[in-house]
Amino acid sequence: MPKNKNRFEVDLFKPKEVYDKKFTIVKKLDEGSYVQVYKALDSRTHKVVILKCEIDRKNNYSDLENRILEKLQSRNKGNFPKVISYKVCKPKKCSVIVMTYQGWTLKDSCKQAIDSNITVSCIRKIGIQLIKNIRALHKSGYLHGDLKPSNVCCEFDIESMKKSDSITEKPKFIRNSTVSIIDFGLCKKIKRKESQKPKEDDSYSGNLAYCSLNTCKGITKSRRDDIQSIVFIILWMCCKCNLPWNSAQYDAIGKRGQQTRKELYNSAYIVRKKILKDQIEHSKKSNKSSSRLPDFMIQLINEFCLKEVGFHDKPDYDKFLSILRQLKQKSTKKTTSSVSNTMNTNHKSKTSNKEESHQKKIKNQSKNQIKKELKKSETTNTNERHHKKKKH
Repeated sequence: MPKNKNRFEVDLFKPKEVYDKKFTIVKKLDEGSYVQVYKALDSRTHKVVILKCEIDRKNNYSDLENRILEKLQSRNKGNFPKVISYKVCKPKKCSVIVMTYQGWTLKDSCKQAIDSNITVSCIRKIGIQLIKNIRALHKSGYLHGDLKPSNVCCEFDIESMKKSDSITEKPKFIRNSTVSIIDFGLCKKIKRKESQKPKEDDSYSGNLAYCSLNTCKGITKSRRDDIQSIVFIILWMCCKCNLPWNSAQYDAIGKRGQQTRKELYNSAYIVRKKILKDQIEHSKKSNKSSSRLPDFMIQLINEFCLKEVGFHDKPDYDKFLSILRQLKQKSTKKTTSSVSNTMNTNHKSKTSNKEESHQKKIKNQSKNQIKKELKKSETTNTNERHHKKKKH
């Protein structure tokens, strides 16, 4: 969603207000320079939906988003919102897209995890689905251009979501969630012709924290930039929902207000590239697992961030997927070894328990035997006494 100066004086819709005789407004979720996003309830299906309202009729981002979503819907590949209706609301003087609710954003979902610690299996599943979705978008002929955790959604399998009371509940981070990409306001057509060369100082758009290194230099966006943004999203999850350059880059470049947009992005490029290289060097030298990046993260940074990729080159989606899929094999090896260890310990404990019980039995038997022998000796002694008395 493009965010500049806020053009809204008041909210377009209020809670409990009904739009198009079907959609009851629940609350406002977000607001940009020309766009307001609302959560609503469909009275026919009793399902949660999203209303995206735009007042900018010149750029017409909602029209572009509607065309892209309809194209993706017809292809039926990847997980994306489905358009329910698209109309111009004359009383509100805005265009409104009603689309399916894709769940909580990745940003909100990850911060609900305990201490923001996200398991490797969760990161693997989210990363795989993100790559599959972006490949489907690229095949349809478009770049996203603004990938970040707040533009990635996780749809949870919660039956209570159908009820109107449950739409204000906090999300529960569930591993088996469907990951989808939202917000196509900054999408652009892919330049496939060799004659269409990248330009410098072309555009400094998208979120500064998650945009690619080439975008920081102002180079025209291509498919490689979306892939790099996904690497940064995975890095954000690995670093407990905090990118390593968030604080460092702003300390290095000074106050934002004293710089132009070009200077801001260029200085962010210098700091970010240095931090990425430093992180890899530190990870190679450090033996502590807590202070170093995971091996798969180093692979992704080297392959998709620091390695030179051509403007027209098709990203190696399969290599990205293979790096993430290797995590499952490693985790299964660990789990199988841990299971075998537990099995061995259980077996040892069982055998030791058997031995202990056997020894106890022997001890008890010996005690009983001693008691019996003592009784026998006592009876023999008494008998002998009686016999002697009789003789006398």
